[in-house]
Order: sequence, then structure tokens, then C-alpha cells
Amino acid sequence: MSEAAWSARFERWAEPLVRRAEAPGVIVAVGERGRMTYAHGFGHRDREAGLPITPDTMFGIGSVTKSFTAVAILQLQEQGRLSVDDPVVDHIPELTVPNAHSDPPMRIHHLLTHSSGLPPLPTLVPAMLTSLRQDEAVAREMGLPTELLRDGQAIDSPEEMVRYLNALDIRPLGRPGEVFSYSNDGYALLGMIVERRSGRPYGDYLAEHVLGPAGMARTGLVEAVPKDPDVSVLYARRRREGEGGAEGEGEVVRSPLWWQSSAMAAAGFLRSTAADLLRYLEVFRTGGTVDGVRLLREESVRAMTARHIACDVDEWYGYGLMVSAHQAGVTLVEHGGSIKGVAAQILLVPERDLTVAVLANLAGTPSLRLATGAVNAYLGLEDVGTPRISPPDYEGPADDLEEMVGRYASEEGAQCEVSREGDHLVLVAGGERLPARRIGRRRFLIVYHEEPMGVEFRPVGGVAAMTFGLRVLRRIEPQAAQA
Repeated sequence: MSEAAWSARFERWAEPLVRRAEAPGVIVAVGERGRMTYAHGFGHRDREAGLPITPDTMFGIGSVTKSFTAVAILQLQEQGRLSVDDPVVDHIPELTVPNAHSDPPMRIHHLLTHSSGLPPLPTLVPAMLTSLRQDEAVAREMGLPTELLRDGQAIDSPEEMVRYLNALDIRPLGRPGEVFSYSNDGYALLGMIVERRSGRPYGDYLAEHVLGPAGMARTGLVEAVPKDPDVSVLYARRRREGEGGAEGEGEVVRSPLWWQSSAMAAAGFLRSTAADLLRYLEVFRTGGTVDGVRLLREESVRAMTARHIACDVDEWYGYGLMVSAHQAGVTLVEHGGSIKGVAAQILLVPERDLTVAVLANLAGTPSLRLATGAVNAYLGLEDVGTPRISPPDYEGPADDLEEMVGRYASEEGAQCEVSREGDHLVLVAGGERLPARRIGRRRFLIVYHEEPMGVEFRPVGGVAAMTFGLRVLRRIEPQAAQA
């Protein structure tokens, strides 16, 4: 199918999706065999000034940063400065969290794959607290307590992060390698290892060994990128008056201050452009090179894109990347990112030499759905909105649903209320009501932010728990009110 034919179909489908999300600005870029063949901006990088989006417009990329951290770790392994099989305490001996000194110990591999046993922890907000205090009105409107903003302990360095983690009362999810639960803290520790083994600050190491060699001149940490006119303005939602409103509700307002974190830079604080991200994806499409410059050996790329541990329905986590099966019969190698003013997605379809980058300036914009829609249109699927997965319904009895009812939460701040309505479960998270379709005895499928997402109920560490948003949430109340 010609580019004009598939792109027109895609844009007709994508425009109402972007409008529903109320995203001020989105760009979708597609590369074929290393050449950018399509780039389209929806809306504006600055809504009020009416400024357009270009492939070189800088956006935040959030947790897409994690794949860059994994590249740095694999490069250091190639240089003989570490091994992914090293115990973490070989490089951070002062770390005393559970599993750090266990037998078997927490290894670098476990941090890369979110399988260290660390549960979701309340560290991200303290790690951003210095910049949040400069943006207090917006932070409060997004639901952060005034007391935390005023009196909370800021974490302003990797060393302070380790001391903060050591002081927490952490109940591990299991032994290293047993349980997947997405962990920003794990990637913060990886960034610390990069600095210690390279002798360079994290951002400087990336600039010298990844971004520069890849020709990514418009990518870097938020504080390191120079002033530039072609940078997206950030936007956020102002919650409704009264009870604070639900996530996804309220007016979209201009909120230009970038949130930063020195302690968690390696977990999610790069910004980049659609053009640069397509160049970056060449590392994984070609087996390690960008324009003939080798950044990684082929075996390192294979390690990053291997299916190390299951993280969702027909989806696995590699090193800083997720690998999934699309029902159209192709593989998706991808990762997303989200923070205030940021919704980002990178995606590779290796069988088609196809790369996609999506960037938006409002959190909650369905960037993965837009990226998947571009793939669907390119593949010629009749329905551009075809989801990645569509598993059949589970036909077993519903008499065990009551066992799963309750209120679940993590120390990171996520909460989910699970109730039963007849023969179905309904989840409420972030103020959003999410009917769950049963696809296994204890597995369900919901649609969250326009994207199908798996939910599984199972005991973790002897406690009833569920997976939600790639994290393990423990049950804190055994029974929620039955609907």
C-alpha cells in the first residue's frame, strides 16, 4: 500500500482519537528501513501561539528513557566493566533493601527486567520534589497533598535515593527473578551503576556514548538541553472543584515547567524528537548500528529484545523494552513513557523493518494506541483500530469472583477498587470505571486509556494481590462494597 493511501486512512482514524484525548499537540512519525517516510503533527506544540509541530520538535519521553539506560548498561558490559549477572551490591555496596544481600542475590539483570522483588515504592514524588515545589499549584491540582509538597523529604541525588530506600520498611514481592512489577527505583539504581562504572554523570555518558554516535543532536536530559524555539509547551489537566475530580477530568491548561529528577534521571527524564527517536530505533532494527556506527553488539541487542519475563497478556519485558505479539501475526518491540506534559511511545515491527515514534504534550494521550494504529494502517488491516490482542472469553463458572473483590493499593500511590456486578468484575481506578472481561480463571482484560490491558489476581508473598498497570498491588481491604 502506498504511503498516501495508508496515511490518509490512519489520519481519518487518529484525528477523532486525538480530539477525544484533548491533546494540544501530537506527532506520529514512521520509518521504513531506516528512512523517515511519514511524519504528521496533530495540533500544536504551543496551542496558544498556534505553533506547529515538526519532526524536530522536542518533547519529553518519560520512561522511554529506560531503554537508553539499558543500552548504557549493555555497553559497559561489552567494555568489561560489569556483567548483567553481577549482584547489585557489587556496585552499590551500601544498598541494604530486601533481596540485595539474599541468596540468590538481586542482580543487574533483575533491575533491568523489573524482577528484583521490590514492590512499587513511594519514591518518585520525593525524587521530583524540588521541581514540584516550583510548580506547586499544578502539582496540587493533579492530586498531590499540600503537606507532602510542603514538608516532604526531597531526594536530590542517587546517594540520597539509596539512603531513602534503605530506610523504608519494604516487604519484598518474592525472591529475585520470581515476580514482575514495574520499578522506577530499579532503573534509578541502574543509572547509579552507569555513573560508578563509567566515571561520568549519567547524562554525560549518554551524550558521549549513545546520543552523539547515533546522531541524536536534539536529545538529552531536561536540564542539559539548551534553550531552543522548537520545544513543546507542556500541558496538564486542572482537576474539577470539590472532591478533586477524577483522573482524565478537568480543563487542559498550559503548564510549562518541566519536572526533573537528578536521582531518577535514568528512569524517565530525557527529552527527544520524533526524528531522533526513529534514528534510535535503528539500533534495534539493524542489530546495533545507526548509519553504520555500531552502538551495541548483536548479542547485546538480542539480550535487550529477549522475552525475559511475562509482564502482560502475550507481552514480555526485555531490557528497557517490551516485546509482544500482535494478532496480525507480527512482533512489536516497544516502550512508552508518561509524566506531566508527556505521553511518548517508540515501536518497532522487526518483520517489516518498520519503526514508529509518537510524542504528545499531555499525559494520558493514547500514544501506544496511535502507534499501533499507524502499524495497522501500514499493514493494510481493514480496521485501523484493531487492538494488539483480543483473547477469547473464559467460559468457566463465576462463583469464585467474590474471592477477588476488595481494595488494592501500592506504596507508590496506585489504588484500585474491585467489585462484582452479577457475573462480572468492575474495577475503579483514578476515578474511571473499568468493566473487566474475563479471559482466564484469574485473568481479565480491561480497556484503560483506550488500550487493552491485562489484570491478574494471585497471591504474592502470601498476600492477595493483583497486577494493574504493570505493577503488583496488594489487597488492603478484603471486601469492597458489592455493586
